[in-house]
Amino acid sequence: MKRKHIAVILTVLFAITIFFAHIFTVCEADHDCHGGDCPVCQLIQVAENFFKGMTAAEIIAVFAAAVFVAAVVSAVLSKNFIFQTLVTLKIKLSD
Repeated sequence: MKRKHIAVILTVLFAITIFFAHIFTVCEADHDCHGGDCPVCQLIQVAENFFKGMTAAEIIAVFAAAVFVAAVVSAVLSKNFIFQTLVTLKIKLSD
């Protein structure tokens, strides 16, 4: 059970990392460059190299997995959603 939790956490962290890397790249595309040793340019280059290694389908799959995992985790944490059955609510269907 602990491995599943670790896998979920790593998937969510990976998706968040990809999301914020995209936001950073878009927001800082028109920054004031200070020359060859510009740290912003270096970070944009690292992000671009990372994204070049991934296809669009892989990025979409990671985001979809993160959304699915978040939905499942929130459903499990709110026990009312999953564990409400007719038996647990003590409802008898005898008409």
